[in-house]
Amino acid sequence: MKSLLSLVLCALVSSANAADFYVSPAGNDKNPGTLDKPFRTLEPARNRVRSLRAKGGIASGDTATIWLRGGTDARVRTFELGKADAGTPDAPLVVSAYGNEIVRLSGGVPLPVTAFRSARAPAALQRLPASSRPFVVEADLRALGIRDFGTH
Repeated sequence: MKSLLSLVLCALVSSANAADFYVSPAGNDKNPGTLDKPFRTLEPARNRVRSLRAKGGIASGDTATIWLRGGTDARVRTFELGKADAGTPDAPLVVSAYGNEIVRLSGGVPLPVTAFRSARAPAALQRLPASSRPFVVEADLRALGIRDFGTH
């Protein structure tokens, strides 16, 4: 009886952990998405949940959870979730910060302070009040590798 109980408990623990995936700015998308070896981005975690659902690996009553580890995830594209990703009321997808860690999803590109210099474009400076001109700075975004400026 004791070994049967152990087997049931192991199955429950295995089932509960099968739908937990971890994402960390220090991770790698080739990792399995575990706490010790997290993914780097959200997409592989979402795809693993999708795959598990498609194979019936997330049972009714199970919650699929994507745990976000602390730090800043500088997003370069939109993270898309569809209707199917939500799961069902009794088997939802939860995306949450891990513990008390602070998570930032940023669509911006970090710019080093050293990239800025005093503004030099005469036409732009002439549009500003003279008292403001010494405080205006500029950065060459192309020199920083930024090519997509959106639609203006």
